[in-house]
Amino acid sequence: MEFQRHGLRDTCPHPALNGHNEPQEWTYIRKDGKKIKVELNINAVKDKDGNTIGFLGIAQDITDRTVSQEKLHRNEKQTSEILNALPAGVIIINARNHQIEYANSAALNMTGYENEKLIGKICHKVVCPNALGNCPITDHGKTVDNARRTMVRQDGTEIPILKTVNRIKFEDKDLLIETFVDISKIENTQPQLPEPELAGSCSNPSGGCGNCR
Repeated sequence: MEFQRHGLRDTCPHPALNGHNEPQEWTYIRKDGKKIKVELNINAVKDKDGNTIGFLGIAQDITDRTVSQEKLHRNEKQTSEILNALPAGVIIINARNHQIEYANSAALNMTGYENEKLIGKICHKVVCPNALGNCPITDHGKTVDNARRTMVRQDGTEIPILKTVNRIKFEDKDLLIETFVDISKIENTQPQLPEPELAGSCSNPSGGCGNCR
């Protein structure tokens, strides 16, 4: 095999001379021209007096692992693109400590936060008006399914939302998946219904309505 990276024979052994043998990823070119990914460990070989007399290199083929990692990265990117295309806000919260771990573009727009300022925050302090220890899901075991709730934006204003929360297990983590839509425009444009008339009151002087007795 030959090393693809230029100057490897001159540069690679130096860390081993100082007793460092951290593995590095390299690309090997096989005799048939095929390239493979390897994890390379190089250790200095010393004689009985402690003098370096050579180097021992151990290479492990990690092609399959690299392919799996690249596939996982593509899937994560595709999932993120799909979530960011949704008109509904999506926030993923760690159910154990209530830290926000993910927010899609719609959620960021609704809350007014930048991604780096929202991730890692406690949900009670940024998007939920409930006090810490008073979570309807984790503290009281309630369910939230298309329920009207209030969201607190970064500037302190509150907006009405329609929210659903699902609790799931993912990679040994207990997560809350919150999805929500802003319904403030709907509520602002909805006509006010007239108050129901009290029993015994009637605008019909003849008393002919069915509610009059």
